[in-house]
Amino acid sequence: MLFALVSAAGALAQAAGEPSFAVIPPGPVARGVRLELRLAVQNSTDTEMLARVAFFLDAESSDSMIGEQTVAVPAREKGLTRVWYTANAPAGTHEIRYKLKTPSGECTGTWPVEIVDWTTRALPYLQGMWIEPIAVLLGAADTKPETLRLAIKDSVAAMDRLGVRILIIAYVEYFGQFFYPSGIEFFDADVQRTSKGGDCGFDMVGAFLSEADMHGMHVFLGLARSGDSPLLWEFDEPDWDLRNAKALDVAKNVARELWQKYGAHRSFYGWYLTHEMNDLARASAYYDPLARYCHGLVPEKPVMVGPAGTPVITPELLASSAVDIFAYQDAVGAGYVPYKYTYRPERRIAMLDDIYGKYAAWHANAGKHFWSDLEIWEMDGSQGYGGSYPAPFARVKRQIDIECRHAEMLTGYAYHGFLQPPGSVAEKPVAQAQELYTDYLEYLRSLRFRGGR
Repeated sequence: MLFALVSAAGALAQAAGEPSFAVIPPGPVARGVRLELRLAVQNSTDTEMLARVAFFLDAESSDSMIGEQTVAVPAREKGLTRVWYTANAPAGTHEIRYKLKTPSGECTGTWPVEIVDWTTRALPYLQGMWIEPIAVLLGAADTKPETLRLAIKDSVAAMDRLGVRILIIAYVEYFGQFFYPSGIEFFDADVQRTSKGGDCGFDMVGAFLSEADMHGMHVFLGLARSGDSPLLWEFDEPDWDLRNAKALDVAKNVARELWQKYGAHRSFYGWYLTHEMNDLARASAYYDPLARYCHGLVPEKPVMVGPAGTPVITPELLASSAVDIFAYQDAVGAGYVPYKYTYRPERRIAMLDDIYGKYAAWHANAGKHFWSDLEIWEMDGSQGYGGSYPAPFARVKRQIDIECRHAEMLTGYAYHGFLQPPGSVAEKPVAQAQELYTDYLEYLRSLRFRGGR
């Protein structure tokens, strides 16, 4: 059981004692997975406030209590409780309950979690799906606002039919183009120009959040690349400290703006730090300050990163990281082997069991979540690292079979351009994406539990 107090600077105002609750992962989960329960309590008064929190499974009784804490929340700040629970209850839908007592009264809340009896650590399907905003634009029938809105509506409904409960918007800005109406400006070193917000012309972030609200999904918002995509690969450059400071400044501004604009959405679940890395010790100079800033805005919302194919990490580094979720790229699409793209996915698949077993060992006692970022695309190398297309389902199934034995949650990279239900009217038809969607849906129907709605 862990406890931390964090600053509430920049967060939306809440009434004294009003809590914010999150369960990580949000469910469904295989029986035996460890859940992290997070309750943030806002103290909007000018004096310290004592808050007593108790967590229960299904009913408020001593027999069903998961844990309890009394926390002192400083004036005008938030207190965060973090409790771990092993989901070992009988299969079925359960309620994680909290009961909060403060000087102003009592309140309760619940989070439904489905527990499934299964033989692997993760359930064997893609519970999360990555979203590339650029792919949404490129794949839509046209870029009129009404077409983009329909494309997003249809794609979220299609993901819901596939059992997807988590959407990860990989970035809200890329190479100077924002995918929501932003007022942020910065110099983009990648394209050598000043980048201004709002030049996408459509609020893609708001559209995805609104659709996710209606489907009961959970959304991670990926922050900006900050005008410096290779930041976490060029540590030895003489100006790296200055570049890092600029990147942190832009990303913090984006996070604050996102929270101000979209904090009221029920589906807003967490943050994704868009910069990728392989050396956690050095990347922490960027990750940790930004993760702490995001936690300061909303303490209960998890922060996720996506390590690249050859991560340099130790259990000690994981335990000390301010990041909550590590979603490791499986790097199958381009047939990655250490520091080389072979464009032969089979070569990477042959390594996956050992690689993911190593990741699981790192996470065994680190107090961090281990998710998989499973690539559902491939490329033949004729265009170098480019020209990706949907993979056959038989290959994706092999990845699922391996990775579900080690990770606690599988996510698929990425939906748009690689999965498409037949008959989509707002998207350009992609035969291979429709074939992968159809084959994957048939696989879900063959499972002994209901993967989707």
